[in-house]
Amino acid sequence: MAGYLVLILPLLFGLAITDKGWQRWLWIIGCCLGLVDLYTASSRGGLMALVLTVAISLVITLFHSPLPKRIVLPAGSLMLCILVATTLGNSRVRQPLLALLQGKTNNSELGYRIITNVIGWHIGIDHPFTGAGPGSVLQLYQKYRPYWAGREAELHFQLHSTPAQLWAELGIWGIAALVSCTGLMIWLTWHWYRTESKSFINSALVWSLISSLFAYGLMSLTDYQLDTLAISGVLVVNLAVLAKVYQPQQSQPILVSGQSRWLSSRLWVGAGIGLILAINLWLIPVHRAWAISKQGFDQLERGNFDGFETALKQAHQLAPWEPYYPSMLAWTLGDFSYQTTGESSDALRSAAIRWFETANVVAPYQEFGQSNLGWLLIQTDQGKAVTAFSDAAKLMPAKQGVFFGLGRALLANGQQQQAVSAFVLEILRFPMVMTSPIWELSDLSTLKDEVFEQLEQNYSQLITTSKSSELANYWQEVRGTLYWWKGDYESAQKDWQTFSTTGQTLLKLSQQRTLMVETLPTNVIGRNAMLAWLLPQERRLLLEKSSIQSNDQIPKLNSASPSPELVEQLVTTMNNASSFEDWLKNSTLITQPRSQRLGFGVLNRHIEGSLPSDYYTRVLNQPMNHFFGAMLSSPTWQPELDHMLQTKRENFLKTILK
Repeated sequence: MAGYLVLILPLLFGLAITDKGWQRWLWIIGCCLGLVDLYTASSRGGLMALVLTVAISLVITLFHSPLPKRIVLPAGSLMLCILVATTLGNSRVRQPLLALLQGKTNNSELGYRIITNVIGWHIGIDHPFTGAGPGSVLQLYQKYRPYWAGREAELHFQLHSTPAQLWAELGIWGIAALVSCTGLMIWLTWHWYRTESKSFINSALVWSLISSLFAYGLMSLTDYQLDTLAISGVLVVNLAVLAKVYQPQQSQPILVSGQSRWLSSRLWVGAGIGLILAINLWLIPVHRAWAISKQGFDQLERGNFDGFETALKQAHQLAPWEPYYPSMLAWTLGDFSYQTTGESSDALRSAAIRWFETANVVAPYQEFGQSNLGWLLIQTDQGKAVTAFSDAAKLMPAKQGVFFGLGRALLANGQQQQAVSAFVLEILRFPMVMTSPIWELSDLSTLKDEVFEQLEQNYSQLITTSKSSELANYWQEVRGTLYWWKGDYESAQKDWQTFSTTGQTLLKLSQQRTLMVETLPTNVIGRNAMLAWLLPQERRLLLEKSSIQSNDQIPKLNSASPSPELVEQLVTTMNNASSFEDWLKNSTLITQPRSQRLGFGVLNRHIEGSLPSDYYTRVLNQPMNHFFGAMLSSPTWQPELDHMLQTKRENFLKTILK
């Protein structure tokens, strides 16, 4: 959307200048609607590109326009100020800029672009002469994704940078074409300007076309949209018009016979039709596979599982290079296997394993297929499950559940010590796992003491080796939480005494020391839950208040807020608890969510299927997770943290794959 708008807006502005009468008002209305659309699209690249283009155009106009400077300067300055104010009024533009001005380079907005450009650079380095091929980014993305990317930019089909995309997919030829075309356009524009050649369109429209290409060029540094037909089509039209404008004027017309002109025209038309036919013939199985899969997903919604399975198999046969069809068929079969028992469950699981293996052959570098295959294999072939989870850990070491699944597979395979190490690596990246009831209610209860002991040792080592005081404080705060969870209040006090107000308050409540409502700090995590304990008469109101999400959150996230039934359960369990600590640590309120793969279809260039969920089922302590989740947060993007953990991960994976 934004790429199309930055191409069209300068042209609409040029038409508004050159046309007269009702047409001028039509172009002005188009400009206004386009600006509103661009603002609401919240594209940082589009807004910044438009502002820079207007600023440079204003400077050029001041020195080279025949219009009086006393008119151009105030009018242009006013328009530029309005654009700048509007752009900065958009939070998606303002917040990253403020972060950069404050020296905060570790924000996820900047990190996302850094990660995708690094991926593109490494793909191109491995395929410098020909590139990895058009459309290869999706297949290779996670193979070249750096470990320090953490949980940011986990999967994408494009690299959000046209130079990076061309370098990755076409190699040096893509970059050479980009540089050559840019250089040629600059030289032709300069030559046209110096010679003052007459053109078949108004010079203002020529400059509008140049401005649109310049604006899109700026935006292309932070996005890739050449695969969008509307954008590539406008680019072709703009370049064709400029090519006609820049065409040298012949002093005498070259006479060409009618027959030669007719033959030349037929040749070009024939070549164009042949190219279109070739493209459409190649696309027939692609579109046919998509149509059949769409019918299959519709059948699944109606409860016709056999029809769905048949359709997805046909789609895979028509487009065997597409990993989406076998992946979705495998995931659906596996999901149904968990909902049935006996021979039916075994048959569905076996079929799901076969289709996941097929999908992993097509796309061997996607963690989704490897980790979910691992969960299915735990029940049938533990050795292969260990291999599948290890492959997933190499691709996405900071993906939630990967090392936990590896621990489960190792434990089922009789490798208890390695399983403990895998569980520790999972908790180091996702500390909330330490509060999970799974350590008390399942077969993992026998490993709890050993896991927590190794976890404590790792935290102590990470604190002493951290180069950043911020990161050392993070490890120390989490270690204090571990001590508190184990009931070691003295050690928790030592870790929390300098900087964790929440921790110190929790200790007072845990030790049942006198705590007045008036003295309860305002900046503590879970303050409403603490107040609910201290003020029984207002308990329900305070717990309900804590469930209200901020208004600027995505509506879907509000579904995570406690329901009235859950609030009632929170009140009841708090009334029955012997202490605040007892309510938190021994809660019977347990939830078992499965993480959805948001955008899975879109990222695979499909929108017809449902959103798959990981087979990994998290077991969460509701009060801890909802009220004190921020105490045990897992950073989305913190390269220093993942850098410290990566050595441990690599050494561990080497030991189990010997």
